[in-house]
Amino acid sequence: RPTPATASATPHLPWTARSDCSVARLVGARPVVSAIAGLFDAFAVPPSSNTGGSQSRRTDGAMGCGDSKPATKQMATSKPKPKPNFGRDPTLDPKDFIVRGKTGETVIRMPGSVKGQQFLIEECKDCTVLLFDDSAAVNIDACEGCRVFVGPCASSLFVRECRNCDVVCAVQQFRTRDCRDVRVNMFTQTEPIIETSSRVTIGPFSLAYFELEAQLERAGLSLWNNRWSEVHDFNGGAGSGNWKAAEEGAQDPVAMLALSEETQAAVSIVPEPVIPLTYGVARRGLSGEQAFVAFAPSAATAARAVLDDMLAKAETRVVRTRQFRLEDAQAKALFAKDAKLKAAAKTGEVVAIEFNGPGAAAALAEVVAARAAEPGAAFVAPAGGATAE
Repeated sequence: RPTPATASATPHLPWTARSDCSVARLVGARPVVSAIAGLFDAFAVPPSSNTGGSQSRRTDGAMGCGDSKPATKQMATSKPKPKPNFGRDPTLDPKDFIVRGKTGETVIRMPGSVKGQQFLIEECKDCTVLLFDDSAAVNIDACEGCRVFVGPCASSLFVRECRNCDVVCAVQQFRTRDCRDVRVNMFTQTEPIIETSSRVTIGPFSLAYFELEAQLERAGLSLWNNRWSEVHDFNGGAGSGNWKAAEEGAQDPVAMLALSEETQAAVSIVPEPVIPLTYGVARRGLSGEQAFVAFAPSAATAARAVLDDMLAKAETRVVRTRQFRLEDAQAKALFAKDAKLKAAAKTGEVVAIEFNGPGAAAALAEVVAARAAEPGAAFVAPAGGATAE
């Protein structure tokens, strides 16, 4: 924790953190502390004890939901009215949304071809299935040795009874059941859920292509809300061995999916990430200082600029990011002394970023000071940090 001398020298940096970095614990003025503590843990969705257990497999071109209930949404962002699924819309051909019983084949759905519908991948072996479009929900069942890409999915991706598969996905919710030796490069708005599965490796989503950001918006997904490392394992606690976080930089989605140069060109794969690449809370090795900053709803561009500036500094990591609407009590606690900022925070969703690294607090304060001088950089909380325990 910060020494008393450090705390007195930096009165606006009241933060400290648990050594496992899973939950920010803050010290200082209680009202401000409570408000900032909620920045990263607000809107967590408690896993249900029957996740997927009651969800039945369907073979009639529709997805069975059984007794399962959709997860609580993290964002206040309104979503368009759902489109009819292919089982009910006579203008849609079910075969365009089902890949079943194939061996050694490559199936690609380009942008605009899935049309926000549901998609099923079943009983395939040694196949590559690439969905470069947004969808409503996706099931991957009883597949072996397959490579699968699932573009922005407005609800759940459910992976069941799969063996030795590579999955790259951007989804609202990720679930597995009865899987083994599955490697996942993941973006998910809620806690990933694994059940009766083993040897699952999970890392942060790191694929980017030209239409990804527009597809995320259509699916109602915020690029700032990736909870990939906050895994809930129904059959084992921390250290169970059922899953592990991928080593930093170990997952290359292009290699995982074996994307040809032709396919990369066709969908315009780009090197710079659209979704912030976060270190997560499950990996070991965080040390040095934690540093936090929050941005007004009008300052999303500034948030990206600060993130890029911080990543340019040696040994700085982005631990996690959040975007959500502040409750009145949180806004009041954070901005009681600045009515203008308090009012601005109520106009939309705040973006918050947590950094880690040697000298992270001082580096962030310097970056924020430089960016705050730019027009439109309406920061809503001071940059701050402290030495991790």
